[in-house]
Amino acid sequence: MTEREASQAAARALAGETLPAALPSDEAALRRWLRERVAEMLRTAPALVMSHLYRVDVREAVVQTALAAPDPAAALADALIAREIEKARYRHHYTPPPDDAAV
Repeated sequence: MTEREASQAAARALAGETLPAALPSDEAALRRWLRERVAEMLRTAPALVMSHLYRVDVREAVVQTALAAPDPAAALADALIAREIEKARYRHHYTPPPDDAAV
C-alpha cells in the first residue's frame, strides 16, 4: 500500500458518508483534505473523531500525543495515515499464500 492509498483509506475511515465523489488525486492534496476534515470535526464533533480513531485502531498514546501537538488536526491525520500503512503492511506480511492444490 502506498502512502497515497493509506491516505485514501484514512479519509474513507474518517469521512464515512461525507467522502467526496472524487478525492484529490495527488498525495499532498489528499493529506491537506484529510487534515482539514479532521480540524473541522475536532471543532464540530470531537467525540466522533475519537470514535473514528478508535475504529481505525490508533493507539491512545498516539492520540494523546497528537492532541498535545501544536497542530492537533495535522498530527491526528498523520496518525490515521500511519496506522493504515501499518495495517496494510501487517495484512501483506501475514496473508497466507494462495493454495495451489485447490485449483
